[in-house]
Amino acid sequence: MIKLQIRPTAPQTVDNDAPGDSLGDTIYMTALVFRNGEEVGLLGGECTVVALQPKRITQCFTVFNLPEGQIMISGQHLDPPADPAEKVVLSAVPGGTGKYTAAAGYAELPAAPHQLPPNQDLDVTIHLVRK
Repeated sequence: MIKLQIRPTAPQTVDNDAPGDSLGDTIYMTALVFRNGEEVGLLGGECTVVALQPKRITQCFTVFNLPEGQIMISGQHLDPPADPAEKVVLSAVPGGTGKYTAAAGYAELPAAPHQLPPNQDLDVTIHLVRK
């Protein structure tokens, strides 16, 4: 288990179709990554709107760039979450590089981090198993 904190910068949205929320809109995110209070890497990701009805769904791909290698996170997210009290969403870890080449598992991520104010530290837990 890897416990990290991320500090997102301001996300950028590219409005790819009609003005406003529409299919294909893309949200780009970056964040500083911390472990035990020490900055250890960067996160980069993008989420694309793939459905608007009956709920908005984004398909997200995120990469944690850490000293030991990269960890890729992938998943779909309901916006708003199915349960409004839900603060964490689960996403798959399909693999990585370096120390994480044979990794698989899942990550506990903040629900809708792109809607939170920038520079707010958020907890992330990555659960890895070996393939």
